[in-house]
This record gives sequence, structure tokens and C-alpha cells, in this order.
Amino acid sequence: MFVTTSYDPNESQLSEARRLARELGGRCLQRRRMTLAQLRERFGDEDILLISKERIEYHHGQRRPVLSPEHGGRPD
Repeated sequence: MFVTTSYDPNESQLSEARRLARELGGRCLQRRRMTLAQLRERFGDEDILLISKERIEYHHGQRRPVLSPEHGGRPD
């Protein structure tokens, strides 16, 4: 699994991506304008956790993403 952000992330998104990658044992990757399909092909992993300003999305292959509830705080 790898964790990345939406395009043009802010520092909060970058920090959250790094934290989640550590906690989940994944890699945190800089997106650099690549599509998710390009990231999958380049890094060879189907599981992607995408951190955006509005939510967290889990993507696996070509399936529809699984969306988190409102992103703004972490559950206790």
C-alpha cells in the first residue's frame, strides 16, 4: 500500500499522509501530477490511500473508491 495526496497538497495533508503511511506500514509517495493509474503502474501497488482536503479515499485497482466520513479529525 502507498499513501499519497491530492494535487498541490498543503502541509497538513502531507503530514497526515506521512503519519498514515507509518501507522499502516506503507510508503508515502509524492504524487507530482501523476494520475493514480500512473502511480500504480510505476510503483506496482494496487492499494492507494489518497489524502485530500475533504476526505480520505481508499482505492484498490479499478474498483470505486471507499470514502471516509468527513475528513477533519481522526477518531479517538
